[in-house]
Amino acid sequence: MTTPSVTPEQSDLYRQRAWRAYDLAADEERDGPEWDQAYYRHRCGTACCYAGLLVMSNDRPWLLDYNDAGLPIIDGTPVSDDHVYDEYLVAAPGDPEHAITEQHGKQVIHVKYVAAMLIGLDPYGFHADDGGLFAPQNTLDDLKWLITKQIGPRPAGQTHPS
Repeated sequence: MTTPSVTPEQSDLYRQRAWRAYDLAADEERDGPEWDQAYYRHRCGTACCYAGLLVMSNDRPWLLDYNDAGLPIIDGTPVSDDHVYDEYLVAAPGDPEHAITEQHGKQVIHVKYVAAMLIGLDPYGFHADDGGLFAPQNTLDDLKWLITKQIGPRPAGQTHPS
């Protein structure tokens, strides 16, 4: 697979997104509900891994939502097996067609593909494996090192508010 060239503007955007999601993970670790690198998203709808935070901070809609009682729903309809659906986003124009699948009658894409694309990584890379940016055992220190290595240093002027 040929890697497309990235403009300086795109590179800066990828770095901004990557570090914004890192800051969200750091905030969750500090303030709660709880950052959890092992889950794409929890029932609370906000505690999730780095990949989940990337898509949430870039307004990609999840297939699965939760009602006021914390029960899983899709388009307002209760569903029982939320762990089948909680790793998917509603597919959008521009998503790679071969990564789109169908779940619950909707065109969807796995969160790991979208998260990788949002920060300029190959969506088919091994980012969820040991040593990858989305690996479940990563700590915040691991993420900081991996983001710097794979995406780049924090952009000048983008500071963590805490």
